Amino acid sequence: EAADGPRGFAFRPGQFNMLYHFGVGEVPISISGDAGAGKLIHTIRDVGAVTHGLSTLKKGDMVGVRGPFGSAWPVDAAEGSDVVIVAGGIGLAPLRPAIQHVLDNRDRYGRFVILYGARSPKDVLYLPELQ
Repeated sequence: EAADGPRGFAFRPGQFNMLYHFGVGEVPISISGDAGAGKLIHTIRDVGAVTHGLSTLKKGDMVGVRGPFGSAWPVDAAEGSDVVIVAGGIGLAPLRPAIQHVLDNRDRYGRFVILYGARSPKDVLYLPELQ
């Protein structure tokens, strides 16, 4: 969260930010939080120099954020239809805002199914939410 809060920050499900770890570099990371919650949330897998640096940050450390960028998922266009979301591993992170949107607006959609798999049980994202 920004030092003065995320005021004025708006995004749509499916968009991403460029996150900058000072002195290390910048990476594109999908926004994985609820678009209506007023918090900027990213799910990061520690696989490279920048993501490793980001994973070691502590509360109060600085990180640069640019964006949002990218096209949004067409959640409004799917209204009135069944929705099936298919993801594997970290691929669930960019879909999380779309899932939350459908759950928050259940009366606007038909059946809702999530098909999700991960390499191992320890790799499952958001387990309490999925249960």
